Amino acid sequence: MTLARDPLDYLERTVLLPVIRIEPEPGLEVHRPRKVVAVIPAHNEVAQISETLAAIYGQTRVPDEVYVCTDTRPHDVQRWGHAEGGALAEVAARWPVILTCTVGNLDLKAGNLNRILERLLPTLEDGDVVMGFDADSVPGPKFVANALRWMDHGYGAVGATFHARKGGGVLGQLQRSEFARFARHQHRKRKCDVLSGTGWAISARVLRAVCASRPDGQVYDVRAVVEDFELTVRILRLGFKAIAPSDCRVITDVMTTIRDWISQRLRWQEGTLRVLHHYGWSHVTREMIVRQILTYLFMLATPLTVGYLIWSFMLFGLRGIDPANAPLYAIGIGVVVLEQAWQSRKAGWRSVVMTLLIVPDFLYSVARQLVYIRALYRLIRKKTQATWGAGTSL
Repeated sequence: MTLARDPLDYLERTVLLPVIRIEPEPGLEVHRPRKVVAVIPAHNEVAQISETLAAIYGQTRVPDEVYVCTDTRPHDVQRWGHAEGGALAEVAARWPVILTCTVGNLDLKAGNLNRILERLLPTLEDGDVVMGFDADSVPGPKFVANALRWMDHGYGAVGATFHARKGGGVLGQLQRSEFARFARHQHRKRKCDVLSGTGWAISARVLRAVCASRPDGQVYDVRAVVEDFELTVRILRLGFKAIAPSDCRVITDVMTTIRDWISQRLRWQEGTLRVLHHYGWSHVTREMIVRQILTYLFMLATPLTVGYLIWSFMLFGLRGIDPANAPLYAIGIGVVVLEQAWQSRKAGWRSVVMTLLIVPDFLYSVARQLVYIRALYRLIRKKTQATWGAGTSL
């Protein structure tokens, strides 16, 4: 049994913990396997990080090294265990991880990841793999093994299909339905829409190519509001293949308050629009841009339908909104609702029932549309202020 030492002595405050490796028995033929390094950027996920680490160390193929990269505020450094960043470090230190802490990082999650990757990449060979997980995400037990298998098929990057954890009441249930539908859409494609920060695997060769393509030589663009989507577009533009298969599943957190939900979705949508605006039309972005255009055009259906129903009711009373008097229209709505219910089935029977009730999903869709409109307005006004947490300023 050997103990691996931490190669990172550059950070202002670093806690070294041993990573245990089991040596093969004498006499067995040994081939050097690719090295797998997991990095977990953490900020204030004290309550969730233990579950994340338990899932990582419970993998069928455990990473060779696991780094928990905390981002403690400068005035908390003198008393490591006093603030929330210190409490998170104390929880993470119960596991055989290599724990690092950056000081004075002004670039949020992207800056935290850039600091650790800057020092890790020179120690890795091209075939080695770096994996990342949010500190509140729980990968499935075969995530690492399945990601490596997909990379053996020629993919330079593998992303997660993410599902929402339990809790959050009605709002949480609606998010679970939404994530289940997106996961179904994602894993049916052979191209990844986003290497979500909830879980990803990228070869060292691809990460080096990304660094070489940027003026500052970093992996992540610290100016991007959604750094994971920007990195995805960059990787695809460089000619590498990326995929988010269904067998790389991750359970992630849900927003439990309307304010946090709005903040998160505003950041996601605004960041997506800004990245597409920055990269412009190309063979990589054209499908994404067309999808965004169609999304905004389809938003017109909601006010037109509501307006038509109000007008019909004012003219004909209840007969004007009776589905029996518009059978084709009613059948169309029924088909859409049934399809949405089918797509959300993996989120549980409650999601299916809530979809069939129509009203909760409809109100959730309207709220999301309003957020999307606001994101477009902010893009036009060039107004943004990103924060580490759920999203942008409201």
